[in-house]
Amino acid sequence: MALPALASLVFIAATDQISHDVAPEPRLWISTLGLYLVTFILTFDHPRWYRPKLFAFLTLVLLLVTAGMSDIPRWLGIEWDYGVNEVRWSHFALLFVVCMLCHGELYRRRPVDTRRLTEFYLCMSVGGAFGGLFVTLVATQWFDDYHEWLMALILVALLACHVLFRSDSKRPALAGRLVGVFTAIAMVALLVAMQNPWSWREVRKADRTEVLLDQDRNFYGTVSVKERRFLNEPERNDRVFFSGNVTHGQQFLSESLRHVPTTYYARDSGIGETLLWAMSQKPSLSVALIGLGAGTLANFAREADAYDFYEINPAAVRFAQEWFDNLSSCKAREQNILLGDARLRMEQLPKDKLYDVIVLDAFTGGSVPIHLLTREAFQIYRDHLKPDGYIAINITNAYLNLYPVVKAQSEHLGMAFRHKSQAADEVRNIRRNLHFIMTQDQAYLKAYPSVNREVRDAGGRFLRHEPQDQPGLRLWTDQFSSIAPIAK
Repeated sequence: MALPALASLVFIAATDQISHDVAPEPRLWISTLGLYLVTFILTFDHPRWYRPKLFAFLTLVLLLVTAGMSDIPRWLGIEWDYGVNEVRWSHFALLFVVCMLCHGELYRRRPVDTRRLTEFYLCMSVGGAFGGLFVTLVATQWFDDYHEWLMALILVALLACHVLFRSDSKRPALAGRLVGVFTAIAMVALLVAMQNPWSWREVRKADRTEVLLDQDRNFYGTVSVKERRFLNEPERNDRVFFSGNVTHGQQFLSESLRHVPTTYYARDSGIGETLLWAMSQKPSLSVALIGLGAGTLANFAREADAYDFYEINPAAVRFAQEWFDNLSSCKAREQNILLGDARLRMEQLPKDKLYDVIVLDAFTGGSVPIHLLTREAFQIYRDHLKPDGYIAINITNAYLNLYPVVKAQSEHLGMAFRHKSQAADEVRNIRRNLHFIMTQDQAYLKAYPSVNREVRDAGGRFLRHEPQDQPGLRLWTDQFSSIAPIAK
């Protein structure tokens, strides 16, 4: 029962890891499920497909490659900027060899007495189900982070070391056993060092301390808030909102900077410019913000404005209300938090409910909400947008180039558009960001032309503008979407 449970645990944990970092899409689920099932076919078809020592060795190698993708190059002094393909294929390869190892060992332990095969397959099924139930009923409910991933990696490392260094003789050599024990200890130590989810709960550096104030996990992912205190620059003290490992909001603690928009939402960002322009054109605005984060955009509101915040994750709402005061200090005469999927909630609005500005910024970690970027979703946004309104989309993403996706949607709606890339500014706590804005307001488009990202060399000299568009991309719909063409 333990072997199929471990394989099932790795299967679900690996799928979670990839989908929360990149995007949950059918191709991902089909790929991981297909790999999981094909290992059953291979190992139970014939013994020739499973070579214990080989797969145990490959498992240890891929454990280090996958878990140490960021740390090992840094330890070796190598600069390596990996992308979505490296992330996915390393997890796919690891999942395959782990399932081959678990299911191969399971096949080796099948009963010789055929009368016990029913019991054998029953135990195998129960074990496989237990791995999935553990993630769903235990890990999601009781863990505040993806601890089951590290747990699975450690168990896999121990199993691989056992298989790799076991002896076929009845009295194995002491030296072989000692090498196996030391290898297992070294692997566990490396995995904990590279994947330790507790390592950043309290960090002390030369110029600042960082303390984790709160962390929560549910079906939608992990959210946390960290407080940073700078020893020599107390005016820079702040709190940072994380979705997964990605910063999704930040607020200074000093009164003078407390309500200055930061991270991706500065006043001179694409979204900031759009809100400020709309405010200059109308005495009052009706604004929809899809994705709450720390509530940073609430700082743009005036007393005459009305702001609706759409958020699917109740933990994110609690964090924004308990640890940040952007919402409580919001000046808008009317503000509503609409809990649930933004697309469904907006579709249920009365037809006469129209917004001046719709901001789309709903991301879980680095994961992309594909169902919010399809033709049908944008038609819903357009139906609830005033004729002279704006749809502003935060398309900042480390793994995917979302520009051609939203450009195709804009062209399908017959709307003009612009984009703005903003460079990072550590002094103002501005992170590199890219926003795409759809509108029919020609005066706005003339006042704010598109700004491409500048590519510079190590000395800071300008080289070129980074291209954003990818011609020929197929329009995303509820029936079709693929991140393969837009992977960085």
